[in-house]
Amino acid sequence: MSRIFNRLSASGIFLVSATLCGTAAAQVPKAGFFTLVNAVSLSTNTIVSVDGKALRPDGIKPGMVTGGLGFAEGSHRLDVANGKAKPASLQIPVAAAACPIVVIYSARRLDPSGRPADELRLFSRPHAQTTKGKQFFALYAGQAASRSVQINGRPLALKPLQEVRIGTAASASVKESSRAIDDFAPEEEGNYLIVFFDGKDNALRAVLAPDIVYQAGGPR
Repeated sequence: MSRIFNRLSASGIFLVSATLCGTAAAQVPKAGFFTLVNAVSLSTNTIVSVDGKALRPDGIKPGMVTGGLGFAEGSHRLDVANGKAKPASLQIPVAAAACPIVVIYSARRLDPSGRPADELRLFSRPHAQTTKGKQFFALYAGQAASRSVQINGRPLALKPLQEVRIGTAASASVKESSRAIDDFAPEEEGNYLIVFFDGKDNALRAVLAPDIVYQAGGPR
């Protein structure tokens, strides 16, 4: 059984799908969701597999944000691979009221021979509580010790994997120094995570990931 929804936002199209293992309707187990953000600093697609099955045979493009990927409640294994980069894996607990945003990112380290080598990493961010309105949060998934940005004119020093709450706003205008990165203006109320990562030539990029729990059922 599957369900697919399309959502259009300032950062692209969110494809929301739920696959419940082909179980008959009368025996469908409870479902949970998680969202994937591809913040890998590589130009090639990342192959993402859940419980050994690839979500897309051609992989997920850099900077892509999926919608809520639905699976039966329980623990699921997530594997990611991209060319010669060291792959990564993570066990994700999925439940109806606990739908994480999983960020795929990369880091460059020296291999045993002293040559630079890329490795993939996974970071699972649980959904956040919210009140009415649009709540924005920021997260940097990159290698720099700190990246300086402005969100709605507020200066921020973002450190790797340290989330910052932006607060309630109708939209989020994102800049690095005088360079505009993006403007995010989602239509629906809810939680939104702005994920920053290092793009081509180390230029900072940003994408917007929605909170599927909030959008499905409101504040919890």
